[in-house]
Amino acid sequence: MAEQAAAVLQNQLPGLKFAGTQHGFLSVENEPMFLEKLRSLQPRIIFVGLGVPRQELWIAKHRHLCPDAIWVGVGGSFDIWAGSKTRAPAWLANNHLEWLYRLYQEPWRWRRMLALPKFAWRAIVYRVTQKNPVSKKLEQ
Repeated sequence: MAEQAAAVLQNQLPGLKFAGTQHGFLSVENEPMFLEKLRSLQPRIIFVGLGVPRQELWIAKHRHLCPDAIWVGVGGSFDIWAGSKTRAPAWLANNHLEWLYRLYQEPWRWRRMLALPKFAWRAIVYRVTQKNPVSKKLEQ
């Protein structure tokens, strides 16, 4: 999917340069070669679409290979960029409900989606119980 997304983006933005693409199904044997290639290429921006939280964990583990790069976990964006999935209608996206449209498109994800309310609750509790880091700096 990454290769197809790159081809579509390259067609839309001819001046865009890609250092390469790689699908996320690397075998244990092939991963060291890919990591070495990534280290040698030193791309400026690295998009990782392995799904949450796998992509964030992968980025945290490997970002030392390209310390000056911008690393972005893009989830299912490759599917959208490649044209195999569509974005949510604007009214859903504008109301932060794009996840609901994704659930509509892929109903088998319902168990994974159960993590969203749990995450939101934890974020609210954290925000209420912890002082804002910016206000801590201002107090000093």
